[in-house]
Amino acid sequence: MLAALHASPFRPATEWTAQANAEAVLTAAADLMPLDADLATRAQALATPLAARLAGTAFDPVLVHGDFSADQVVMGDVAPVILDWDNAGLGDPARDLGSFLARMDAQVIDGLLTQDQADDRGAALPQGYGTVPASVVLHHARALMLLLTDGFRNRHPNWPARTQSLMDCIEQVLSTITTHHASGMRGS
Repeated sequence: MLAALHASPFRPATEWTAQANAEAVLTAAADLMPLDADLATRAQALATPLAARLAGTAFDPVLVHGDFSADQVVMGDVAPVILDWDNAGLGDPARDLGSFLARMDAQVIDGLLTQDQADDRGAALPQGYGTVPASVVLHHARALMLLLTDGFRNRHPNWPARTQSLMDCIEQVLSTITTHHASGMRGS
C-alpha cells in the first residue's frame, strides 16, 4: 500500500526537500537546549553530520505521507486506509520507511513492542514494499531525531533516559551506513 502511495501521480504543493530534511534534524537537536544542555550537546553531535548527509541526498520526489507509522493505518472494509495526512508532500520515499522504523524503535524503548517484534515488522515492510531506497538509513535516523522531545512533550516520567535511548538508536542506525558502504550493500 505504501509503495502504491509513492507511485501515485498526485503532486501536493508541499515539498520535503533534502535541505528541509537537514534543517529538521538541526532544529530537533536545538529544541533540546532549553530542556537539557547535555542531551542537546549529544543531539547536536549526531545532528550535524546527519544533516550534511541528508542535504546531499538526491531523490526523485514522490507523494509521501510524511510521518508514516503503523498507527497511521486502519483496516477498512475493503482495504487498509492511511490516516493523518498533515505532513504529506513531495519527498524522498525513504522518509516514510524511515519514519515507520523509528516509531517501532520508540515503541521498543517504551515497552510496547519487543525487539523481536520490531525486527519482524521492520523486515516485513521492505518485503511488501519492494526495492528500498538507499537513503532509508538516513531517514530512519532523521525520524528518530524528530522524536527526541516527544518524551518531554508527552510528560513521560523518565523522559531524559528515553531521549538517551533514542540517541543510542540513532548512533546504532548511523553505524550501519559505514558497514553497508564498506560491504557494498545498500542501506536498509
